[in-house]
Amino acid sequence: MPGSLLIKRLGCGISELASRRWLATSRAYAAAATTSGDEPSVSGGDGQPIFAACVLQRMPLVRSQAPTSHAEHLVLSRQRALETGEIKDYPQVAASSRDEGASKSQQQDLRTFNPVPSVTAADASGDVRSMRRALSESLYLVVRSGASGKAAAGSSSGGGGEWSFPAAANTAQESISDTAQRALLSTIGRSHPVFFVGNAPMAHLRALPQGTTFFMLAQAVDDPWDIKLAEGASAREYAWVTKRELLSGGYLADARLRELLSKML
Repeated sequence: MPGSLLIKRLGCGISELASRRWLATSRAYAAAATTSGDEPSVSGGDGQPIFAACVLQRMPLVRSQAPTSHAEHLVLSRQRALETGEIKDYPQVAASSRDEGASKSQQQDLRTFNPVPSVTAADASGDVRSMRRALSESLYLVVRSGASGKAAAGSSSGGGGEWSFPAAANTAQESISDTAQRALLSTIGRSHPVFFVGNAPMAHLRALPQGTTFFMLAQAVDDPWDIKLAEGASAREYAWVTKRELLSGGYLADARLRELLSKML
């Protein structure tokens, strides 16, 4: 058999197999989409509920100060590059009178410039409800509910009163991303600009006492804003905490969750 004919037949076989798989997947999605009601969906065939938790992140606002060892390494690297000829120091060119005037103006601007301190009033008072703290680190929103009930793996235990990420039970008519957005909006409302990063979860964890929780990443947009819990929200308290504070055990008592966050965040 000629090689070109063999390759053509193999290609047709692969295309047919891919079409069959695509058809089977489409039928599965169609069957899931026709499921009626808003009952919590289940994972696989074991009847376990599915939860979605929103990990809302406030990105760092200032650059963290480089450690002394890193600064010394940069100085030594530059000195070595000068010695080997990788970089060169060119003599400073005499500036014209116009450039001298501009230079004097720039120097005057530098003398009147007062940088904003990176340590804020919230840092000094220990106010974890403010987003204006720990400016050189990422902050994550955690909430605490005042009533007991079914909890996802975003909390430290199955009971109420524990710190957790905003979470909700997934329904058959929602995607995981839709559920995470609903969990966040039901907690802080729609008045805050938030950007959800992609449609795929960043991680998942078996919930206690049953079920599976999927974690979706979202980021706070614009300048730091003040949170006001939505009316009717199950959360009674909230806090903006760093990864270090989350892993310390002061907020999340579940060791499995803290181990996951050490890799996820």
